[in-house]
Amino acid sequence: QILSLVELPKRVYDDRANIAVATQERVMILSTDKSLTIIAEIDACVTCTSLSPIGSHCVGFCASSSSSGFQIMYLSCLKSEGRYGIISKMPSHHRVKTRPLLLGLRPDRFSCHLVHG
Repeated sequence: QILSLVELPKRVYDDRANIAVATQERVMILSTDKSLTIIAEIDACVTCTSLSPIGSHCVGFCASSSSSGFQIMYLSCLKSEGRYGIISKMPSHHRVKTRPLLLGLRPDRFSCHLVHG
């Protein structure tokens, strides 16, 4: 079941943009060149339905971690550097059930809203 789908910004030299897709258990970047092909993926417990593009080759998302609460992570389809990683960790509150809603990622900050319930 697809939770979220977002088109990444087009590359300057390309006519087609990559697409990021999130399910409850996986985040993928798909190439739209001749056919839909998975070019990057990570198994992750996605906690909210928002994906945030970080350029034409990368997407940000929220995932849960059993040990540290929530994490804002990225997935990249670039070949040279790490293909995924953690941008920030956010502690969970044991008494109040909250989950983050990722509103956007910028080079100097991220915007996140905690949803109660």
